[in-house]
Amino acid sequence: MLVFIYIGLFLLTMITARDFNKITRGERRMFVAIVLSLPFIAVRILYGILSQFSNSKTFSMMNPQIWARVLMSVIEEFVVVIMFTIVGLTIPKFSGDMARTGIQQASRGSSPDSVTACQTYPVQQGQQAYQGQQAHEGRQGYQGYQGYQGTGPELGSGRQGYAPA
Repeated sequence: MLVFIYIGLFLLTMITARDFNKITRGERRMFVAIVLSLPFIAVRILYGILSQFSNSKTFSMMNPQIWARVLMSVIEEFVVVIMFTIVGLTIPKFSGDMARTGIQQASRGSSPDSVTACQTYPVQQGQQAYQGQQAHEGRQGYQGYQGYQGTGPELGSGRQGYAPA
């Protein structure tokens, strides 16, 4: 199963490599880390397969050779984790406030394609409508819920609820 997942990851990485120039500067480091981690992950998966299906004493599950385990399993895991930790700590933080307020991210190296893909007009329009609704409710007031007066399935038949003043 891990082999199929690895093949899928490899194919997705190759598909993404075609659009490398469209990736923003900060996220390019993440892509480079993924590309650099692929060989380490392949060796780790190979060790797992050999330990499960090989008759060799070197990769035996019960009594493996320590050098094989360290060179093919432990070091790979350390390198990949350290690599992604460093990249994760150095990527600039994405601020959702910038997208909500309509400020475009020119400082993050946005390409023209990514700017047009993230249109902020509908977000601004939604914020204006929400603020207008709050102002409208504030002017008219809320009379409150006056109780349910129905007796059964006719839910809401005798119910008096929100009524503008």
